[in-house]
Amino acid sequence: MFSSSDDEYRIIAVRQDADDDDREVNVLTSPIVSDPSNDPYTVENMTKALRISLSAKETLSKADVDQMTLEPNYLYVKFLAEGREGIARLKAHDTALTLFKHPLDYKDIQKPVVYRDPTLPDTVFPFFATVPVGYDFGPTKYEVIKELFLVEPLDGDCDEEECDEEEGRDLVAAASKKAARKLFRSTEDKLKSVGLSLRDVEMESLRMTGNLDARMEPNRPTGGVGTTAKWTLFGKGKKLGGQLKFMDDQLGEQPLVGVRVTGGYSYYWRTTHTDKDGKFKIPERWNFSIDYEANFDSEDFLLENGHSPYGEDLEIEKNDKYSDWKETFTGSRAKWCVVWTAAYQYWYGDNYGLKRPRQNEWWNWSLDIEVYYRNKSDYKSNYKKGTSGDYKIRVGTESIGILATDELSHFIYGTTIHEISHSSQYWNMKTTEALLPQIQEYIDLPDRYKETYARGVENYFLAKRYGQGYRRTDYDTTYTGLVDDLQDNDNGSDCKNTKNIKHKDAVSGIPMKNIETAFFNNKNFKSFKKYLKSKNLSGENGVKYTANDMDDLFACWGLE
Repeated sequence: MFSSSDDEYRIIAVRQDADDDDREVNVLTSPIVSDPSNDPYTVENMTKALRISLSAKETLSKADVDQMTLEPNYLYVKFLAEGREGIARLKAHDTALTLFKHPLDYKDIQKPVVYRDPTLPDTVFPFFATVPVGYDFGPTKYEVIKELFLVEPLDGDCDEEECDEEEGRDLVAAASKKAARKLFRSTEDKLKSVGLSLRDVEMESLRMTGNLDARMEPNRPTGGVGTTAKWTLFGKGKKLGGQLKFMDDQLGEQPLVGVRVTGGYSYYWRTTHTDKDGKFKIPERWNFSIDYEANFDSEDFLLENGHSPYGEDLEIEKNDKYSDWKETFTGSRAKWCVVWTAAYQYWYGDNYGLKRPRQNEWWNWSLDIEVYYRNKSDYKSNYKKGTSGDYKIRVGTESIGILATDELSHFIYGTTIHEISHSSQYWNMKTTEALLPQIQEYIDLPDRYKETYARGVENYFLAKRYGQGYRRTDYDTTYTGLVDDLQDNDNGSDCKNTKNIKHKDAVSGIPMKNIETAFFNNKNFKSFKKYLKSKNLSGENGVKYTANDMDDLFACWGLE
């Protein structure tokens, strides 16, 4: 299984040298990417390194050294999830497990990368992870790729209480992780008697397999004049984390909230999320430099690269960090962050009492939001020409396209909210035709009914985040301003009569939440208006209008 033939780990599409956000995609067809004989963390190589290290000790005979072995404490595995239901079950079984859609391996994987296993049917989705020996795998099928002996960042460096606190984040893996730590400490105690540590063994295995230079940092300045320091394998390690922000064209520097951040190296990774200030902490202490990844995905939606034929998930890397990752993203990456911010707010943040978009279930996978940030032609080849965003729904599929190329932050934000609101309307609308599928009921809704609602939600979010002056007022017969007029108290409307004179809007004070409820419970403007008036009586809770006022407003927008 651990053959070192080229066919086992060849890369069939190598990325080219390019800017960070414009790189060729690596397509991997095998879970083994480098020669296993040069992998420092296989139990075979760690055992060999142990014997080499022990042979230098005069207290042990060669016979004693040759009998010394290490038992695996971790397994590098490939999960085989059966369909969408299988993916949901895998993630639900252990919510703290760090899963990758591509192989790990010790050798650096050139990013961006996708994994394609030609031996698997389209209904099976592979995920890669490292788990402790004895791990409860749950209902998902899996294959063991390699048996490993890992010298974890915390093992040997934390007391029982601190280790238990870290493992408490990982409820399913807690028991097996504790067993792995017990094995580690038992082995470490045996080696101490001959003046050897497992850190020494790890160093030897790195040297023996030609990987030491990749793990050790040369002397580097620490800030003082003429002073240097070297990152070592020894000591208590470091707690690592950081803060991620992005530049908004109108609001300036903004925190990147809710993004999943993974930190680690080789086979050992931990996961956390940025908080309301964009700050994060990677669990455990780390003795090596680590690689960070900011992943724009969640349980209910994810951002994809719209320009790629492989549709890989968007992510931002920061490799070989010996300190916290603190960065403010600009350019294309800032555009990704704006899309993420809008979607995250709609699903998980303050959405002002409106209905959340649909939640991820086994039959209802996370919504793909394809972001186009390099050019407009790729977007136009997949979505509506002349638009900045589009919502596609078909039986079994649902996606959103966002054209971010050359657009300002507030426009990208509003467009994202607009398109997500379509999905929210589809999943939250009241169905009335027992023999008609919900998707067909949604498709049959008049375009201006759907777009009037979406433009209203878009403007509501825009006004809250950026101010009233940033609302979209390029109304027409499809994208009307009815929703704005139902709420505001300015006695004016962007609707114009036949003499091109702006309508005097005398309807005011209807809450956005109530307007949304009316849209979801109706399918045309005639029943919508009737429902709206019956549930929002004039003179109550700040609502003000007459029957003629309401009729005139709908007539001016041509919504009768």
